[in-house]
This record gives sequence, structure tokens and C-alpha cells, in this order.
Amino acid sequence: MAANEVQVVHIGDLLSRAQGKVLELGPGGGDQMYHYKPEQIEKLYAAEPNAFLHKTLVEAAEKKSLGGKIVVLDAGAEPGSLLPALKKAELIPSTSSTLPEEGLFDTIVAVKSLCSAPQSQLTAAVAIFQALLRPGGEFLFFEHVDNSTDSITMAYAWLVDWLWPVFMGGCRLDGKLDKVVLGMGGWDERQISTVGDFKGHEVFRYIKGVCRKA
Repeated sequence: MAANEVQVVHIGDLLSRAQGKVLELGPGGGDQMYHYKPEQIEKLYAAEPNAFLHKTLVEAAEKKSLGGKIVVLDAGAEPGSLLPALKKAELIPSTSSTLPEEGLFDTIVAVKSLCSAPQSQLTAAVAIFQALLRPGGEFLFFEHVDNSTDSITMAYAWLVDWLWPVFMGGCRLDGKLDKVVLGMGGWDERQISTVGDFKGHEVFRYIKGVCRKA
């Protein structure tokens, strides 16, 4: 799932906006970390569920002048995984049943990771992301979602999706992040666009999004 030349430009544009206290969801081995501007980052919390990638992730941070700022969380994006990890990191009191009203993060980032989160939990997950943002904080994402432009592509994606997740770490072709974000309130601004290399018939439709919390 390496980024092509067109995608790199969009991912770079998004991650260069990240500032303050940042939560990145599913950073993998830190392949996209070079897009961050270290001088803008106060702390980078990296929620990565694959523990074998944690060492590589820390090494990537050190190479990009973020070594002293990264905190790796053994967690996925779904609430049942992310929230316990935030408590373990003492960002949320262990005895608390609610999230801090003032939020925790200035920026939350997802790049090609939410397709692997359980889609049945996506709405709840995005609501948690919004709650974790401070007022004025931004949710930045570059993800692929379902392509509903024509019936043939939709049918092909439906067939492929029976086997695709098995071989691609749970990645789904029927992502609905754009619909989830557009269907919820609480955003002061929402900018979601289909990436320019999309021709209309591909199984993967990539979107770029910037959502600012009210």
C-alpha cells in the first residue's frame, strides 16, 4: 500500500499541518513520518497495534528528529483498543469513565489505516477521535473508501472483499469514512476531496480530509 507519486503530495500536505500534541492512528513502521515538521510537534503519540513494528517506528522517529517526542501506544483505532492504551499512558485517568471535556490532542492523523479498523465500529471510533480533539483541533486523514460510481465496480469490489482482508491485514474495500464524517455534527469545518488520480472505475477511491473541531 505504498503511496504513489500523486498520493505522496497529498499526504505531505496533510501531515505538514500537524502541530502540538499529535495522535497518529496506525503509523506502521513510520514510513510517512518524514512529512511531519518536528518544530511543530510537541508530542507524537503513535497508536500501532502491530507490536513487531514498534522498534522500527521509534527508529524512524529518531531519524526524523522526533525521537525525543514519540510515545508508542500498543493500540488500534477502535475505541476498545485505543481508550485503554490512553489510560495506560496516563493521558486519561484510569478510573475515569468519561473523556476530558477539553480534549487531549491538537491533531489526530490517519493515513491508510482506518480501512483495517472494524467498519462496524467506525462511527463510534470517529466520535471518539472528535471527543479527543481540543477545540479547534484537526482530524487529518488520507484513506480509501468505497467506490459507488458504477454497479460493475461495486460488484467487483464486493466479490474481492471476501478474500482481500484475509491477505491484507483486515483492510476492507467498503470503507465509509467520508460518509461517517459528513454525517456527524461537531465540526467547525469539513474539507473532504477525492484524490486527483481517481479516474472513476477503480476499486480504491482515495480521499483527503481536514476536519476542524468546533
